[in-house]
Amino acid sequence: WSFEADNSFWAQPVSDGTTVFAPSLDHYLYAVDASTGNLAWKTDLTASLVSRPTLVDGIIYLGNLDGGFFAIDSANGNILWQQKMAGGIWSAPVVTEFQVYVSDQTGKLTMLEQANGSIVQSIEIGSAIVGSGILTPDGIIFGTEAGELIKFGLDGKKAWTRTVDGSIYANLVASGDTFIVVATKGEKPLVAMDTNGNEVWYFATKK
Repeated sequence: WSFEADNSFWAQPVSDGTTVFAPSLDHYLYAVDASTGNLAWKTDLTASLVSRPTLVDGIIYLGNLDGGFFAIDSANGNILWQQKMAGGIWSAPVVTEFQVYVSDQTGKLTMLEQANGSIVQSIEIGSAIVGSGILTPDGIIFGTEAGELIKFGLDGKKAWTRTVDGSIYANLVASGDTFIVVATKGEKPLVAMDTNGNEVWYFATKK
């Protein structure tokens, strides 16, 4: 089967095994039956969508390029709550048991209450966060355009900062007790680090 929206799909969709949830540049989040390709519902989120959604317990968390951030019922597309961020959202949010961590292109990390979207804390990072962060047992790790890796505890306090050569635009990828960093225009384009910020290995291409 195939499905066609009114504009391009830039973001990676998510699925619950039955339905595919696909954000589009035409402002809509589409829910498509994974077996037939039939449209189940679509919801207008008011601006272009380029970030991957996060799906947790039947709720989709997703931001747009105008800084709008939404919690959406995956069953019917109803918006449960929404919040306004300082800048456009390019990365998937990180969701914990009680909070949602949202990063934006102005360099702010915002902690929201998962239940209602109220702002718990807004942290100024100083550089755009484009790639998605990862959740560890004791915190959240994000990479920035300036090449910084920053870990925050679940209480929002900064645990550590590390710097890599280059800019971090790609999503961080968890791999067991380590995570993988892709650095653009750096001497170490592929780096593995542990969750304490120690370099485990790196791979560099020949010049």
